Amino acid sequence: CSSAFPHIASPANDAVKRMVRLREQPRFRKQQNSAPIIGLDPIAEIAGRGGAAEGSIKRLFLTEESPSDPWHDAYVRSLPGLDPVTVATVTEGVMKRLGGVESAAGRVA
Repeated sequence: CSSAFPHIASPANDAVKRMVRLREQPRFRKQQNSAPIIGLDPIAEIAGRGGAAEGSIKRLFLTEESPSDPWHDAYVRSLPGLDPVTVATVTEGVMKRLGGVESAAGRVA
């Protein structure tokens, strides 16, 4: 992947495992005072103009195709207080794991 952002290809990555834990465990979310938000529309609502406190978005995962689209670069740069180090590109498999997408067999990716 040719991107200015770090790339995560493994669902076993520590950041991915933490996000999955946040998604699956309400107690952990409460302890960490954090929650995963999935999808561009919800992120836009939270981080939109004046909608989010500076630094309120801690990590942003983009599909590996996203950075080739200039819209994504402009969007990421427009988020208040988002440090580029907190952005990573991920493979489709990792994104499915982050989102809890189930396979036809009913297993979470």
